Amino acid sequence: MIRTVLALFLMLACQAAWSHEVRPGYLLLKQLDPETYEVVWRVPARGDMRLGIYAQLPDSCTAAGAKQTWQDGGNIVERWVARCPGGLVGSEVRIDGLAATLTDVLARVE
Repeated sequence: MIRTVLALFLMLACQAAWSHEVRPGYLLLKQLDPETYEVVWRVPARGDMRLGIYAQLPDSCTAAGAKQTWQDGGNIVERWVARCPGGLVGSEVRIDGLAATLTDVLARVE
């Protein structure tokens, strides 16, 4: 009897683990010149509901032009150009909301 209950518990635990899909976010910072960066921010989504994580560049950075946003499969993608006086060397780029999730973020700097 104990073995049956234990086996049932393990099957249910495994099913719960498989039902939670974990997909990473992706941040690309591509330097266009010493103070200008193309930013591509890809966030996992389910339908129109995106994961509550946000890329935060240093306060000195400002958007140069409009931000483009579109849905690509199971992701919301944002693309914009950021002007960062003095560049990003020595600055902190944060992902707000990441601690409250089960996902990670891959970052690439070119």
